[in-house]
Amino acid sequence: GYLWMATLGGLARFDGTTMKVYSPATSPGLGSSRLTALFEDSAGALWIGTEDGRLIRYLEDRFETFPSAHEASTIMAIRQDSTGIIALAAVGIVRIEGQAVVPLDFTGFETVGVRAFGYGAGFVARSADSRKLVTLADGELRVIDVFGLTGTPAGAFACQDRDGAVWFRAQSGTLWLWQNGEAREDPLGVVVPAPALPRLR
Repeated sequence: GYLWMATLGGLARFDGTTMKVYSPATSPGLGSSRLTALFEDSAGALWIGTEDGRLIRYLEDRFETFPSAHEASTIMAIRQDSTGIIALAAVGIVRIEGQAVVPLDFTGFETVGVRAFGYGAGFVARSADSRKLVTLADGELRVIDVFGLTGTPAGAFACQDRDGAVWFRAQSGTLWLWQNGEAREDPLGVVVPAPALPRLR
C-alpha cells in the first residue's frame, strides 16, 4: 500500500521507495496545494481538506472538489458516520450534501469559534469560550455544558470513545468522563499534562 500525507505543498504519496507529490500544477482537479486534513472512507476513497474550506475526493486516480459554503474556512479534520462524510471546519461541523459542503444545524450552540476536534471514535468540538463541547454521532448533535457540570472550562483536547462516552481534559489538567448525561472527575486517577490526551481506540 501507499503512505499518504497532506501537506501545505500538495498531496504526497510514498510507496516505500519514491515520493510522488500531487499539486494543482500536475493534477488540476486537486484545486489547492495547501492541504490540512486527510481521511480514507469505507469505500477506499481518499478525502482531503484544504486551508480554504474545500473537501476533495480522490478515487480511481481522479480528484473531485466539493466547494465550501464558507470561504476561507479551514477544514481541520474529516470523518465518516452513517450519514456520510463529515468534517470539522473553522466555522463548525460541515458535511457533504450533493456536490456541496454545507454546515450542520447547531441549534443552541455557538458555531463560531469551534476549534477542537476529537481523535477517538466520534466527533467532539469545543466552543470558543471553552464552556461547551458538542458531539456528533450518526447525524445527532449533542451539546455538553461542561462548565455547568464541572465548574471548569474544557481544555483543548477531547475525544469520544466507541461507547459514546466523551473524555476531556479540563484546563486544570484533570481528566473528565462524560457519559449518560453525567460528568465524572478523574476516572482513571491521573492528571493529563498539556498538550497530550491519551488516544482512545
